[in-house]
Amino acid sequence: MKFYQRILKKFNKELLKMKKGRLEIILYHFVSDENNIFTGFGHNVKPVVFREQIKYLSENYTIISFEQAKNVIINGYKGPYVSICFDDGYSNNIIEAYPILEEFKIPATIFICPSVLGNRDLLWRDKIRYIINSNLTSQFIDFLKKCDNFSKYNFSLSVNNNFYGWSKKASAITDMSIQDDLNDFFKFKNIKAPEIAAQCNLYIKKSDIGEFKYLSFGNHTWSHPLMTCLDFYKQEEEILKAHKYLEEVEISPCALSLPFAPYNADTIAICKKLNYDFILDVSDEGNIIGRRGDDFLFLHRKMAPATLKGLKAII
Repeated sequence: MKFYQRILKKFNKELLKMKKGRLEIILYHFVSDENNIFTGFGHNVKPVVFREQIKYLSENYTIISFEQAKNVIINGYKGPYVSICFDDGYSNNIIEAYPILEEFKIPATIFICPSVLGNRDLLWRDKIRYIINSNLTSQFIDFLKKCDNFSKYNFSLSVNNNFYGWSKKASAITDMSIQDDLNDFFKFKNIKAPEIAAQCNLYIKKSDIGEFKYLSFGNHTWSHPLMTCLDFYKQEEEILKAHKYLEEVEISPCALSLPFAPYNADTIAICKKLNYDFILDVSDEGNIIGRRGDDFLFLHRKMAPATLKGLKAII
C-alpha cells in the first residue's frame, strides 16, 4: 500500500509541475438559469455552478487577464494560470456572471459581435437555434433548396439528421450566403429577429462596454462567420469592422476570438496587420508557458463544462 501511495504522490507532484507551466483558458457562452430556445444547445452553465467553478479556480490558480497573458507566456512566469472569457456578448454574462466575478475579483474578457449588440438582430447561429426550436427546420431546408444560392449548399452531408451540426460545417454551407438566406427566410415567415432578441434581452448594449471594473472586451468578428468560408477581403471586413467598433468605445483589442475555431493564412495575416497578440481557438489542449516566436500568437481555449467536476477534469 505504501508503495502505491509513493507512486501516486510522485505522479501528483509531476502533474503539478506540468500544470505550473501552463495557462488554461476557460470559455463560456451562456451563464443562465433560463431554459429558453437559445440556452439549450450545450453552451450554458448555471450561475450556481459558475460560482463553484470560479471559486475553485480562484483557490487553485492565478487568474490573469488577456492583457497579462502575453508576458506570462513569453517570459515563462510559473503558474498555474487561468484566464476566463466569454464569446458572443450575451447579456447574462453581465447580469448573472459579472456579480460572481466581482465577488472573487476575477478579470474576464467578453468577445463581442457588434452587429447584434443592443438586440438589433439575432446572430445567424441564434437564428438557426430559433428555427430548430420552432420546428421550422424542414421548411428552412426546403427554402434553401429553392433559393438562388441553392448550388452553394452541400445537401448530401446528412442535413436532415443533424441540421444544427450541418449548418456550421464549411463543407456544407461553402460560403456565408446562409446569413442572407436566413434573413430572407425570416422575412418570408414574418419573424422579427430584433423583437425576439429584445424580448429575451439576449445581448449586451454598447453602453455596457467599459462600465465594469473586472471586464474587458475583445473582437469576435462583426457577425460570427465561418472564417474559412470567406476570402481575404471579407475576412478583413469582418475583423476590421468589429475592431473599429471597439476603438470607438476606447477599447484597444489585443486578440481575435475565432468563431467556431477554423482559420487560415488570411486570418493570421489580418491579425498580424492589426498587431494583435493572440488568435484564440477552441481545443482540448492547454497553453505551454515560455514559448517564443510566432507560435505565441495562437492560444487554445477549453469549453466550460456544465459542472464543477467536469471543469476539474479538463484542467
